[in-house]
Amino acid sequence: MSRLNARLEEATASFKQLDIKINEISGKIIHLGEQLERKNAPRENLQNARKLILEFSKFLGAGGGTFSNVSINSQAEETSLLEKASSIRTLSALCLELPDDERFLGAKQRITVASQNLENLLVKRFRYNFSIGNWEMMRCIAEVLACTKSHAVCADVFIDEMLKTLPSDLKDLSSLPDTLSEAENVIVKIFNRPETIVFHLIQSLFARNLKSHFQNNVKADMPSDVFLVNLSREYCNMQRLAFQLIDRLQLLSDEGQLFKLLNGLAADFLKDYESRELTWLKNHLLNHQAAFYLSQNHSKRNIHASGLNELRRDLQARLHIGNDRDMASEKVLLSQEVAINMLDDVRQSAKRCMILSQPSERALFGQRLYDLLSRFLVTDHLDYGITLALQSINSSDPKIAEPSLTFFTAVNEGTSLFNFFEKAVNEFIGPLFNGSPSHLQECASRRQLLQRQIEAKFSSGLERCLSLCLARVQAILSSEQKKTDYKGDSCGLNGNAITGLPSASLACRHVCTFVQRVIQETRKYLDGQNRVNFLNEFGTRFHRLLVDHFYGYSFSDSGGFVAMQDVTAYRDTAKEFDLPMIDYLFDVLLKLMNLMLIKPQNVRQVWQDYIRSGIPRELLSNFIQLRADYKSAKLQSEVRRYVER
Repeated sequence: MSRLNARLEEATASFKQLDIKINEISGKIIHLGEQLERKNAPRENLQNARKLILEFSKFLGAGGGTFSNVSINSQAEETSLLEKASSIRTLSALCLELPDDERFLGAKQRITVASQNLENLLVKRFRYNFSIGNWEMMRCIAEVLACTKSHAVCADVFIDEMLKTLPSDLKDLSSLPDTLSEAENVIVKIFNRPETIVFHLIQSLFARNLKSHFQNNVKADMPSDVFLVNLSREYCNMQRLAFQLIDRLQLLSDEGQLFKLLNGLAADFLKDYESRELTWLKNHLLNHQAAFYLSQNHSKRNIHASGLNELRRDLQARLHIGNDRDMASEKVLLSQEVAINMLDDVRQSAKRCMILSQPSERALFGQRLYDLLSRFLVTDHLDYGITLALQSINSSDPKIAEPSLTFFTAVNEGTSLFNFFEKAVNEFIGPLFNGSPSHLQECASRRQLLQRQIEAKFSSGLERCLSLCLARVQAILSSEQKKTDYKGDSCGLNGNAITGLPSASLACRHVCTFVQRVIQETRKYLDGQNRVNFLNEFGTRFHRLLVDHFYGYSFSDSGGFVAMQDVTAYRDTAKEFDLPMIDYLFDVLLKLMNLMLIKPQNVRQVWQDYIRSGIPRELLSNFIQLRADYKSAKLQSEVRRYVER
């Protein structure tokens, strides 16, 4: 083992010595190579200079040198052309160092001509190689011509040939992003500064192909409907194409320039867009109105009624004089179809505005859309229809016939139309006000003002309807309720055939039928707070009217049974109001009418019970005095004591 270890150590030492010698020899070889290179470099430079001088000398003579011969030989090999182009580029640099005297002027001119001819030939070769897809040779040519004006010509040739590959009719722009993405990859392979070439390609695409496509589809002399639809569609397609190019092209860094190209494409049409859009919308809104009124055989008129006109209508109602115009006004001239058509037109205009208008112009455009919609839908249609419905409320005398409740339909339709209006403002016009709080606030204020005006007319009309309904109830009671109904004469009572008990009076039955109809109409056409307020007010005033009505009668024992039947029928009808307060009022009225039936000796106990239930003393006193036996039963002094306690 010791012997082997000794031999291993000897071998290791030998390897180290050998490695040192190899390194020394390698260093000497490198040094020798550098010395040889320093010796050969001047020789090569001298040789290149000699070749350059020889070539230059050929241009000094009248023959012109080899470049002129090459330039006219269009079949020369491209490799040879590239070599000659490299040489002549060096000669051109040499010419810049030489003085412009007679010795060299002719040679300089010949070199310039030869250089230009050679560049032209290379450009032709560049175009030819594009047709066969030889990207490598195109790269070599572009590299040789990099410092010459012909390099820009090569770029123009590439762009021109690239655009020729596109279809002449660009109906479908969806394939352009893929085509231009492939072109970008080719540009990267050929040119040293591909970003500039890509942008020039896009610029030429917009200026030539897309501009021609745009102008073929959008023409100023088109009808407004066609013009606006085509302009919006084509601009939207171009905008979509721009976003796709931004997403697909890696070298397209300036997005703003791309959208400038897009705006420049449609600039001639966009300058008249707003006026044509507003004119189109105004005409359409007007046509929707005119078509509706024509279908209703109605001619719009001035509806700002004066006091004299109001007096005339009241006199006509009292004298039962009607006219065709009053009969026509019974129809509610409000149409959801008209509103929907108007909203659809506004939606189209707002959508086109979002596409075609500049962000800084949208708020003002939205304000004008709001003005048109509020004018034609709210003022000229909704407000006009509500006003006509208001004027028709007093067209009949409630003493002769039941009042028309068509105003309920007007309220229902009007509420729906105003909801449509608010929806259009919020969904279609509202987005145009983004970034302009002042326009948004002004729009909201004007909308609230319109709403208050419409609601005021609703309230006025419902109040008139309520008054007419109560007048009709009063007329029925006045004409059909007889004193004998509550006198108790056996011959005058309408008895129930089964029970033999008195039934409700004829006047009561007619009143209940009418009130039930009013409640049904209210629930059918009114909703929300309008329904609640109307039913509450109608129920309260109906109760007050009945109380005042009963104050005009004296009740016998048997007549009290009829009155109880009447009040029970009224209470059952009042339950249809579905309002706790109205139920309470009629429950109290039933208790008060019960005072007509109790025996005189029980009046005190019933009085005390009613007082504890919360019925006012004065009201109890008033009803007890309606008993036919109030004086004969000596209740008067007794009641006076109850009241004074």
